[in-house]
Amino acid sequence: MTITAILLSVAAVVTDVRTDKIPNVLTVIGIITGALFRIILSGPGEAGAIIVDVAAAFAVTFILFLIKALRGGDGKLLCALSAMLGFPATVMILVFSLLLAAVVGCVKMIFTKRKLFSKTFIHFSIPMACSVMVYATGLITR
Repeated sequence: MTITAILLSVAAVVTDVRTDKIPNVLTVIGIITGALFRIILSGPGEAGAIIVDVAAAFAVTFILFLIKALRGGDGKLLCALSAMLGFPATVMILVFSLLLAAVVGCVKMIFTKRKLFSKTFIHFSIPMACSVMVYATGLITR
């Protein structure tokens, strides 16, 4: 399952860097694939847990979207990762991604000589993909 999450994250990075968007097709395929794999591996009783996981990920990322901490595609990508890996894994990936993005943003602000509260754009899919890879190695787990 983590290999599928890595592939989804890498595909999201490629499209995000090229087009400045993460396409809905990619995230919908990720949600469907993740749900199917989890149901196949854990049985049909897992369907309810998948719905709860994706809804919880949507609620968290929607709040981050409203305060402009994430863009829409990033939130939908996290929902797809939640369908694949579950909500607890998604929380760890999100926290690590936010920390990594904060470090990258600070470094970028230093080198571009921007002020502290100026807008600094970062493709959030990149720290997210790095976080998925770190999660896959087991460095950020329970």
